[in-house]
Amino acid sequence: MMGETITASPRQLLVGLPLGSQGDLRCQHCGNELYEGEPVSVIAARPAGTVTWLLQRVRCQECTPSAIRQPTLGWTELLVRCRLGTLADGATQRTRLVALEPIVLTRSPPAESEPQMGTDTDASNARITASGAPIEHEPPRTIVDSPDSSGERRTDPEASDGR
Repeated sequence: MMGETITASPRQLLVGLPLGSQGDLRCQHCGNELYEGEPVSVIAARPAGTVTWLLQRVRCQECTPSAIRQPTLGWTELLVRCRLGTLADGATQRTRLVALEPIVLTRSPPAESEPQMGTDTDASNARITASGAPIEHEPPRTIVDSPDSSGERRTDPEASDGR
């Protein structure tokens, strides 16, 4: 299988994606705790020319934006609606909240990057570019394979290398 290319749609890649643990997963806009069965939105992004998708934001249904407000030049970004489900590991007796039934609502291709008019970003998370256009700044979250003391995979907001 070495050298083979497998093509999969973003929907196929995102189904079952671990988003966090019950009690630890919160809307990254309003801070409300998110539970199994709730509809949420996810912003997934990947740099042009790579195969690794990064999870940037999880939001509750009330905070779901209608569009990708400020596309990032050089990145493909997807706004995805999904439902939270539970994945249980019987051997470790641990559960994770995962994305179920993902539907891509909109996408931003890597060549697109235009400032948007609007006020849908938090002032504390906004920064200004040299051109004066505000851009949203929230660190990406990735699923990393460096185990914590329990040996389970964890979501790390500080990871940026896409491992």
